[in-house]
Amino acid sequence: KTDHIDLLLLHSPPEDIYRRDDFGVATERLLSDGKIRAWGVSVTTRDQASMALAAGAQALAIPHNILAADALHEVQSEVQDAGAGVLATSPLCYGLLAGRWNERRKFTQDDHRGSRWSHPALVERIRTVNMLRFLVHDETRTMVAAALRYVLANPVVTTAVLGARRPDQIEGGAREVGEPP
Repeated sequence: KTDHIDLLLLHSPPEDIYRRDDFGVATERLLSDGKIRAWGVSVTTRDQASMALAAGAQALAIPHNILAADALHEVQSEVQDAGAGVLATSPLCYGLLAGRWNERRKFTQDDHRGSRWSHPALVERIRTVNMLRFLVHDETRTMVAAALRYVLANPVVTTAVLGARRPDQIEGGAREVGEPP
């Protein structure tokens, strides 16, 4: 029962969209008419993020996790200068950073993660995650908590998009992060 959208988020639009006059006019009109409160873009690279911010994006959805932090770190000062919000996507790297997989992990045919990594690449990533287990201690009881705390510790990150498959995964992630020590 609302008459507005809090955040209109474009998913990986073509780069020429930002140069179109009608795009700027449309976003400004939606904002001034109160139909949207803010607009942003889902990006994967620094260049895409820079273009979106230069066009006035008020939010970025960008992959950010302990294994893939470069894109956000490279654009962090631009985000701060723009006063934009950041939705950190893939904070658990598609489940890898939950730390529950072993080297025998296989994915079903319909699971995108099976085509994302070859088996040798997956094994190497699992070994890397195992080397990060030192982060689990005291109040940080799980790899999920360590991974999410890493993402949320970045001052420009507004929120983390868990990409959970079930509601209990969202509840568990929120519970495991808890209050920082």
